[in-house]
Amino acid sequence: KSLLSGIGFVGFYYFSTMVVAIQFLLVPGYLLFFLFKGILRQIIHVSKINGSTVFIIVVVFASAELIFGYWLNNPREIPAMLSRSYKYYYDYYDCRLLQYEEASCDYDSGLYYRLRPNGTFFYRNREFNNKYTVNSAGLRDLNTSLNAPAVICLGDSYTMGWGVNQDEVFAKELQAMSGLSVLNAGISSYGTFRETKLFNRLDTSGLKYIVIQYCSNDIIENSMAINNDFRLPISSKKTFDSLQQEHTWVRKYFPGKHFLTIGSVFAKQQFNKLVPFFKIRLDRENVIQNAEEHAKYFLDIICSTDLAKAQAKIIVTELDSYTGMKNKFLKQLEVLQQKEPYASKLVNKLIIADMSSILDQNDFYDLDLHINNKGHKKVAGALWQVIQKN
Repeated sequence: KSLLSGIGFVGFYYFSTMVVAIQFLLVPGYLLFFLFKGILRQIIHVSKINGSTVFIIVVVFASAELIFGYWLNNPREIPAMLSRSYKYYYDYYDCRLLQYEEASCDYDSGLYYRLRPNGTFFYRNREFNNKYTVNSAGLRDLNTSLNAPAVICLGDSYTMGWGVNQDEVFAKELQAMSGLSVLNAGISSYGTFRETKLFNRLDTSGLKYIVIQYCSNDIIENSMAINNDFRLPISSKKTFDSLQQEHTWVRKYFPGKHFLTIGSVFAKQQFNKLVPFFKIRLDRENVIQNAEEHAKYFLDIICSTDLAKAQAKIIVTELDSYTGMKNKFLKQLEVLQQKEPYASKLVNKLIIADMSSILDQNDFYDLDLHINNKGHKKVAGALWQVIQKN
């Protein structure tokens, strides 16, 4: 692993995953070898013990791989004790990220990437397969929606409609409920800063409401931009192309990948409960710790852009993983907007739409962390209630 890391070639992560899988294979492999060898010594001729033992072990591991692969394709049947390990595996080793799919996104020097304009493609993962129709602005919507929309929905993959069909996205559900022209301007992994930059490119002549969806990982982009004098460093096209290639490699399958990688993750997670020894990347169980910091960065960006100057009301909501939504971000936002320097800039135009009590576990996918079509319908209904009251 260290040698591969030093070389730093495209595909390093894939091969390092394979090395970890082999490391994990050796531990139960040796244990099973001596276990079955001891059993077989009582049954068959000594000269055939080693070969028979190896054959049994191969059958055991092949069967385990088939079972783990079945659970991956049928997430509702994953044993509860393995649920967290499966989600971790899906997030880091299996899930296809739309922004790094070559058929889905193009490089953009101002926003890093956007959906490929005037294109059509299918985006799938274990629990969904959806068609995307993209307009001339690189958004998952029709060209007609670009003309003076009454509502613009800004956000990341939750707003874009990751995992649902185009007409099931909450922006389109809201349009059907309200009769208002609604533009879906959500793009996967965008933070608040890029969302406001995208907003500057859109027709706002008929705008009445701006819906802006927050996610806990927005703080990475938001803090980076603010600490860089409200400028976000955009990587080069070469870097973007390299990430697309690397992403393709990471998701490649090798024999035994499911069982050996998930098993390794599970073992490390269990060991860390006793002694925090293994370094494991953050998973979706982590929630916002400092809600005030998140809210401050968010408001600093909103107040420094054209969103605060627009005549439209700003509706702020939060969508995240089911556990990720259990935080005080929106409450802190409500408190801070009444204080300076925000109160005079926003003039009470910020409206909070809390979805945490509206969405339940059934509104989320079992493996993927996004909301399903039922969740989108609930979000649209809640937003329509807010609009009717304001």
